[in-house]
Parts: sequence; structure tokens; C-alpha cells
Amino acid sequence: MFRWLLFLLFLPAVSAAQDDFVKRVDAALDRGVDLLLASQSPDGGWRSRAYGAFKDGYTQTPFVLSALLFSPPRPELAPAYDRGVNFLSTLVGPKGTVDSHLNYPIYAGAGALFALSVAKNHQHQRVRDALVKYLRDRQLDERHGWTPDDLAYGGWGYYPGALQKPAPGQRASHLLSANLSSTLYAIGALQMAGVSWSDPAFRKARLFVERCQNWTGGTDFDPRVDDGGFFFTPSNALQNKAGIAREHPRRYRSYGSMTADGLRALLRLGHGLRSPRATSAATWLRKTFDPNRPAGDYPADRDVQRRSVFYYWSWSMGHVFMHLGDVGRAKALAEAVLRRQDADGGWRNDATDLREDDPLVATPLAMSTLAVARFMVSGAWRTGFDAGGKERSQ
Repeated sequence: MFRWLLFLLFLPAVSAAQDDFVKRVDAALDRGVDLLLASQSPDGGWRSRAYGAFKDGYTQTPFVLSALLFSPPRPELAPAYDRGVNFLSTLVGPKGTVDSHLNYPIYAGAGALFALSVAKNHQHQRVRDALVKYLRDRQLDERHGWTPDDLAYGGWGYYPGALQKPAPGQRASHLLSANLSSTLYAIGALQMAGVSWSDPAFRKARLFVERCQNWTGGTDFDPRVDDGGFFFTPSNALQNKAGIAREHPRRYRSYGSMTADGLRALLRLGHGLRSPRATSAATWLRKTFDPNRPAGDYPADRDVQRRSVFYYWSWSMGHVFMHLGDVGRAKALAEAVLRRQDADGGWRNDATDLREDDPLVATPLAMSTLAVARFMVSGAWRTGFDAGGKERSQ
């Protein structure tokens, strides 16, 4: 009886704390919406004013639309959102192909596919079909000369041009490879568009994703390296932000943003939460979590790389905590994001390497992190287009 009395006494305080958190998140999201709406271009897209690679509108608009979708309801959201969706539909021309030269083809193509796969955007079926084909064609596989023995096989990458595996000894851009971030985005968009989990594209992608994990599960286990975390790509050293962990055979240090992406990719590709790979990655993320600092054993001269990825890391980690049901860590992460909001409603990173100093890069990621935490604390999803939210089943 005494324990029940304590519980009843404590319950109002818990509810009050939850209500306060939700109100502060909603207020922060409202201020973020103000900045985003004021930044929309006349054609409906969102364009960076600082970085040429993001001025096409197709790269940043999907991230902004995702942030707006789960913001507090207000009348002007729906028309702004619809203009953004209609802008993304112009990625596909009258011939049914992606006509634009894209600086980040996977982020733009997959991001548009995510947005156009939302139920309310059903009128864009023709564009969705074209984007599914476009993403399929951008996978590094046999069609472009890659085979299962190649480290990049099965993944997606940043390269904007025609895909063809370089000949032996041929010099090629380091972008002509695959990376975990692009691959996560591609497989997520294809699945949201309705591509079956049994599709061969996902079998190939699974091979690439597993190559990005510091995990062997066998006799080659090396305790100095095999911690369960993930890195960006097995194909080159330049793109792995935390650097090289071991030279022979070469392995790369695990770090937070990629381990969050890696765990999410494992789950999307059929690894259960209790599978050895997923368990190992989740353990690494929990053990190394600090809400104010992306995890990873970065060398001192690469600390700017750690700081530069804060908002991307927080966005991916928020989704990881949703998968894990870890409300406490999701809330702690959201509190760290709340503290960083600027007076104008946006978010900016003082480290510039990943262009998060641009508010159109950092703000949508920060807002999506907060929206996920709000859902986990309140138990309700809601969109910016209706006053209510559907209660999560308990």
C-alpha cells in the first residue's frame, strides 16, 4: 500500500514534467517553423544562401518538408508544404526521367521519394515510380561493373555523374563509391515507396552495410577494433571522419553518426533488434552516448569533424532511440538541441565542415530530432495539418 501511495504522489510530478517538456518542444518547433516559412522560395523549394551545392532546392527541400510535417498545427503550414511537394515533383520531366543534374543525387532523389510517398501526396504516383527507378539505377552493382567482391558493391554514394566502375589503375573521384549515409537514405525511401523487403536491391545493400560495421562475429575478432560501431565507407580513408583504426588490414574507427545510421540500416534490412550485429551496435551507442557530443574515438586533430556533425548525428540518434524505446536518452538529446536554438528560431553549428552553419541544413534536422522526442514522451504523433494526434498504443 505504501508503495502505491508513493506512486500516486509521484505521478502528477511526472505528468507535469512531461507536459512542460512537450510545451517547450512545441514552442521551439513553432519558432523553427517561422524561420523555415520565411525562407521558402517563390517556386516552393528551399535553397541555401550560403552553399552552391544546396542552391538547387532539391537537396534541402525534403528535409524541410519532414520538419514541417510534424510541427505544431497552423493554417499556413499546409499551403507551404504543398508548394514544396509540388516543387519536388518537378525533379521528373515530361519523359518520366529525372532531368536535373543533382549535386547530391541520392539525398535529393530519396528525399523527394520520402516526401511524395506520404499518403496525402498520392497524386504524384508517376513521379514516385520514376524516382524508384532512378534510385534503383544509382545502386553500385553489376549493371555498372561492380561485383560482390568490391567493397562498394550494393551501396549508394555521392557521385553525381554516370556510374561506371573505374578500370584497374584508373584514377577516379573518391565520390565514385558507396557510403552508409546515402545507402540508409536510399533503402528507407524505396521501402516507404512500397518496394518489397525481398527485393534483390536490399540483399545487395545488406552486404555493403555489414562491411561498414566493426564486427566480425568469428575467429578474426580484434578487440581493438571490433566494438560493434560503424564507419562511413570501407572504400577510402578520406571520407571516414574519425580516421583509421588499424592499417593492416585497414579498418576505420567507429563513430556516432555512422553507428546510428548503421543500426537503422540493419533494422531496415532484416536484422532484428536482438540479432548479434544490432545488439552490438546498440550497446556501443548506449555506452558512448553523451547528449552534447557525438560519440567516437576521434584523434585530437579531427575534433572539428566531430563537432561538425552534431545535428545530423542528433537526427539519426533520435530515430535510433525511437527504435530502442529509450525515452530517457531521447529526451536528454532533445534537451541538448533545445539549448542550442538561436533567437531567430533556427539552429546553426559553429563547425562548418558539414555545412551545418547554414540554418537550412541544421534547423530541419534539429526540428525532426525534437519531433521524435516529443512523440516518445507524449505518446502521440501529430502533423502540422490537424489539431490532434493519434495516441500511441500502450
